Amino acid sequence: MVEVARSLSDYLDDMALKILMVEPGDLSVVGELLELTEQLLASAEEAGEQPVLQQMAKSFNAALRMVIMGELADSAENYDRLGQCVVQMQEVMRKEGEADEQAMRLFRDNLAAAGYREELPAQAAEEAAPAAQEQTVALDFLQDKDLLAGFVAESFEHLESIEVNILDLEQNPGDSDIINNIFRTFHTIKGVSGFLNLKKINEISHITENLLDDVRNGKRTMDSDVIDVVLSVGDFLREMVQNVKDVLDKGVDAYREFDISLYVLRVREVQAGTAGGGMAAAGETEAGPPAEVVPAAVTAVREPASAGGGSPARSAPAAAPAAADPAGPARKSSSGIGDSIKVDIDKLDSLVNAVGELVIMQSLVRQNPLVSRLADPKLNRDFAQLFRITTELQRTAMAMRMVPIRQTFQKMTRLVRDLSKKTGKLVDLIMVGEETEIDRNMVDSIYDPLVHMIRNSVDHGVHSPAERERLGKPATGNVYLRAFQKGGNIVIEIEDDGEGLHTAKIRKKALERGLVSDVDSLSDHEVQNLIFLPGFSTADKITDVPDAVWAWTW
Repeated sequence: MVEVARSLSDYLDDMALKILMVEPGDLSVVGELLELTEQLLASAEEAGEQPVLQQMAKSFNAALRMVIMGELADSAENYDRLGQCVVQMQEVMRKEGEADEQAMRLFRDNLAAAGYREELPAQAAEEAAPAAQEQTVALDFLQDKDLLAGFVAESFEHLESIEVNILDLEQNPGDSDIINNIFRTFHTIKGVSGFLNLKKINEISHITENLLDDVRNGKRTMDSDVIDVVLSVGDFLREMVQNVKDVLDKGVDAYREFDISLYVLRVREVQAGTAGGGMAAAGETEAGPPAEVVPAAVTAVREPASAGGGSPARSAPAAAPAAADPAGPARKSSSGIGDSIKVDIDKLDSLVNAVGELVIMQSLVRQNPLVSRLADPKLNRDFAQLFRITTELQRTAMAMRMVPIRQTFQKMTRLVRDLSKKTGKLVDLIMVGEETEIDRNMVDSIYDPLVHMIRNSVDHGVHSPAERERLGKPATGNVYLRAFQKGGNIVIEIEDDGEGLHTAKIRKKALERGLVSDVDSLSDHEVQNLIFLPGFSTADKITDVPDAVWAWTW
C-alpha cells in the first residue's frame, strides 16, 4: 500500500506543478496534464486502490477534456479552480483514500464553478454509463441505414480526395484551388455527419475545417504542420467511418467509442501556431527525421503516357520539367469528368453475366442447323445486325468493369511521402499511365504487391541524400511507377535510380540458404528472379519498413 500510495502521490505532485504552468491558450500543457491524470487513473485502477480518488480523477479528467474540446472556458479563473481540485485530491490521498466530505464538496464546487455540471457519480452509475451511452449513440445514427450507407461510401471517396489533394498541396502550398477543394470536402463530411448524429465525426471534421478556413483566409500559413495534421485527421476519420460500416454490416456490437480529444488538441495547437510535434500522441506511429534533413519529403510527378500506345519507358526523361507544376494537369483532367451515377456492384455483375449469356445464346441460335440452312437474305441481314448489337453490348458491359489505375497509383504517393520522412531520404515518385484501365476485381489484388515493391524501392533501392551525392547522383532519388497496355495485357513497371541488383550477392545468399545446388549454372536473369522467392533477402540489416511476409530486398 505504501509503494502504491507513493506512486499516486508523485502523480498528484506533478499535476499540481503542471497546472501552475498553464496559461490561457496553451493547450499543449493541458494535454500534458491530461496525460498525467490518465497515468494516475491507470496506476490506481491497476492496484485496485483509492476508489474515491479514482472517481475524483475521472471527473477531473472529463473536465480537462471539455477544456480541450472548447466546452469549458480556457481561462485563468478556470485553471485556478482546477488547481484547487488537485489540492483536494491530494487531501484525499493524504487521508489514505477515506471519503473526506469537506474535500469532496470543495472538489465538486470548484468543478461546478468551472462549468462542469456532472455530479461525482456512484460506482455503479459510472460503470453503467458508457455502455448505455454507446447503445444510445449507436441507435441514434442507425435510424436511416440507407442514408448512412450512402454517407459511408461517399466519405471514403472524400477521404481519398483529401489525401490526393493534400499531397498536391505540399508541392504547391499557395494554390487556393486545392485548399478550397480540401476545405469543401471536410465541410461536406461535417454537414452530413451532423445530420446523421455522428457527433464525433462531425466534431473532428468541424475543427479541421476551421483550421483550413484560417489557411484559405490567410490567417494561418500552409506548412508541414498543417499538412501532417490534416493527413492524420484523415486517417482517423477513415477509421471512424470504417467502424460505421462495420456496424451496418455486423450490428451494434461492432460499435467502437473513439477518443478525439488528442486530435482536437493537436489541430488547435497547429491552428494557434504552437505545434510541438505532438502528433505521436494523436495516433501517428512513424516519427520522421528533423525538418532540415527532409525539406521536401516526396514529389509526385504525373507524366502523360505516350501517344503511340507502347511502353512509356523511353519518354521517362520528360518527367523532369513536369515537376514544376504536378498538380496542374491533374486538376485540368478532373474538371473534364462527365456525369456519372453510382451502381451497386452486384447489379453490375448481374448485368455483365446476363450479357455474356446473351452473346452465347445468340451464337447458338445463329449456328443452329435449321437456321443455317435458311437462305433468306433478310434473315441473314437481321442476324448480322443482331451480332453487331450484342458485340457492342458486350464490349460496353465489360468496359463498365474497368476502372483507371489512377486511384491505386495515388495511394502510393502517400506511402512514398511517409517512407521518405521515416528514412530521411528525398524521393520523387514519377507516375506514368494513370489513365490505364484494369478490371475492378484486380484493384485490391495488386495493391499489396505494389505497396511492398514501392517500400523496397524507397528503403533499399534509393540511397540517402549524402550517399547519392557521394556517388555523383542528385540528392533526390526517383521511383518510377508506370502502367501501360501491351497486347491483351496490362503491364505495371516499378523502377528506381538506386544501386540496382547485386547478382553476385544473390548467388551467394541462394547457396547459403540451399535454394539452389548449382547456382553457377543459372544465368544472371535466372539468379535475379530468385528475389521473388518467399522470404528471400540479401539485406545486411533488416529494417521494419518492408513488412510483407515474402519480403525481397536489393
